[in-house]
Amino acid sequence: MTARHAYLTIDDTPNALSDGFLDALQKRNVPAIIFCRGDMMDQYPDTVVRAIRNGFVIGNHGYHHTRATKLGFEAACNNIMRADALIENAYRNAGVARPGKYYRFAYMDRGMGAWFVEPASVPARHYDYVSSMISTGLGNNPLDLPNAAQIETKNALQAFLKANGYTKVPFRNINHEFFTQSEMATAVDAMFTFSTSDWAMTERHRDKGIDVKALIDNDPHLARTDTSHIVLAHDQAEIHGVTIALVDHMISKGFKFEALHS
Repeated sequence: MTARHAYLTIDDTPNALSDGFLDALQKRNVPAIIFCRGDMMDQYPDTVVRAIRNGFVIGNHGYHHTRATKLGFEAACNNIMRADALIENAYRNAGVARPGKYYRFAYMDRGMGAWFVEPASVPARHYDYVSSMISTGLGNNPLDLPNAAQIETKNALQAFLKANGYTKVPFRNINHEFFTQSEMATAVDAMFTFSTSDWAMTERHRDKGIDVKALIDNDPHLARTDTSHIVLAHDQAEIHGVTIALVDHMISKGFKFEALHS
């Protein structure tokens, strides 16, 4: 079986059961960058310190898990920096140098509402696929196209991240055309190329009827071995078993999860 290489990114850490969840990943030799919520870091600071000491890379997921489109520019900036201070403190308490400053917006809402990438930047032949990433992967309505003011806010937030030391996550060998030929390639904040849609297995979303294992088996881009993949999943206590089972399924399909700074 030819290995398929992937980076695992986990949103929404930490919670009361995160230690066990991250231990399960370590047991499987699966590294990850975990994007932490500031409000949850305030509740579970020791979990974040422990994760750092165990080799996980900490990314910023904002203080409050609120859409940037709803917050607006100034509040979104405050949301970023409030969580940033907690991450700095966690690395200091762990006695580990912070490897970089990486950000992922809550709900992948970068100030443009439903779309996490400027629609006009997506190659025409990949437009339907990216639309499916938005509808199935994120649960957003791709018909809700961003307007000029929202794109301006997105651009302003990108500039703010750069000015405050944030950089692209150094993923290697990402060759998907919908990524390399669109705005995703230059975005400062953390993009993804495949969503596990594990969030759809929470009680409030199960009526959507998404077969999350079938998404892995049938995704045409995920089958490629000539590119690495950026996989989006979640650390939510309700679905820890589901997310670990999806990781196991990917491993069984020949995926090798890579460390960020290998």
